[in-house]
Amino acid sequence: MNNAAPALARTRGRPRGNPPTRASIVSAARALFLERGYRRTTVRAVAGAAGVDPALIAYHFGSKKGLFADVMQFHCASALAVDDVLGGDPATLPDRLIDAVTDLWENADFLQLTTQGDEAAEVIREYLERELLTRLVEFLGGLVAL
Repeated sequence: MNNAAPALARTRGRPRGNPPTRASIVSAARALFLERGYRRTTVRAVAGAAGVDPALIAYHFGSKKGLFADVMQFHCASALAVDDVLGGDPATLPDRLIDAVTDLWENADFLQLTTQGDEAAEVIREYLERELLTRLVEFLGGLVAL
């Protein structure tokens, strides 16, 4: 009688450990959004490229728009270092802010992502309001009326 357990027994549910599922989905989605655009990129195509079930995209991001928002947020966060903009002398804040936004707009991938249509414009606007404008208002002590 063989008492050895199977070497590769599969279990149900989420994989053990912390696989970079979310990161691989964002990476695959970014590449497809750049290649195909927002409208021609499907959730199924992203799932296939990331090697995951499409249900994981709904679980992590809610929708294609949510996934695109995450891709944009990742890209904006890496290109627009808000902490660097808000750090330093308050007198030079306007110059740092202009430089940061200009650098972001000159980034080729960002430019390509921003031409994806109304959905992209809405996601970018929401990101900039949430991540930049809100933090800027907090930095200035709430003196700016939105």
